[in-house]
Amino acid sequence: QDPLAELVKIEPKAIGVGQYQHDMPQKRLGEALDGVVEDCVNVKQFGAKGDGANDDTVAIQNAINFVYSLSGAREYNSYKIIIPKGKYLVTSQLTLLSSTLDSSEYSNITIEGEGQGTTCLLADFTTDDNVLYLNASSKCNIEKISFKNISSNEYNVTAVKIDGSSMMINLTDLFAYGFYIGFDCRICVGNITNCFANSCNCGFK
Repeated sequence: QDPLAELVKIEPKAIGVGQYQHDMPQKRLGEALDGVVEDCVNVKQFGAKGDGANDDTVAIQNAINFVYSLSGAREYNSYKIIIPKGKYLVTSQLTLLSSTLDSSEYSNITIEGEGQGTTCLLADFTTDDNVLYLNASSKCNIEKISFKNISSNEYNVTAVKIDGSSMMINLTDLFAYGFYIGFDCRICVGNITNCFANSCNCGFK
């Protein structure tokens, strides 16, 4: 079931005033309204709690998957995944792949928190892995999020890893604490702005 289905209650044909009500084709109006709803999603609509106790991995990944399913259907659109204030427990890798996208589509996807220290992803891993793994052929922005590693020291966990990109990936206002590697950006076409790493074996690679 579409978690956003409850956000729009009015049929497109009912929108309008007087003689102008039917000036726009109803199909086109409906598509435009769908776009407004679908362009921004909140991870809490997918079940994320952000309380630091419940595992939010599946909920956040489902939000990512939902947005990527939209981006493959329509060209030249921007999509935003909001992670509001809270501590989100993550126990396995969150993956952003755009293998279903053609690079000519130029979909622009943003994952945005409310700020360093305000939106925090808590990594509690039992294996070597990445909290956020990006392998994108389209523009992607990661903004205003802290990453904190609470895993056992025996595991080499990376906060953000970028494995490849034919377009642009931008990292802005991010903070990584306690990781083996904070930001693994060896293959990164884009900008890294106001990003910090503390108590990491390697902050930036």
